[in-house]
Amino acid sequence: MLRAEFPDVAFTADATAGRWFAVRGKDFFVRAVSGIDLRDKLIAAGLRPRETGVGPVAQ
Repeated sequence: MLRAEFPDVAFTADATAGRWFAVRGKDFFVRAVSGIDLRDKLIAAGLRPRETGVGPVAQ
């Protein structure tokens, strides 16, 4: 889901160790303990998730 929402960001993870990383270019690096935490940190950093059409629809 992260790749679909943030197509211009590269991701890698070791989920069992609680290490999630996002990289975009040379100047943007984010580390988190879970995929949800990583998504929250990307949004907090000013990135906007792309609509994927998957998941709950806001009413």
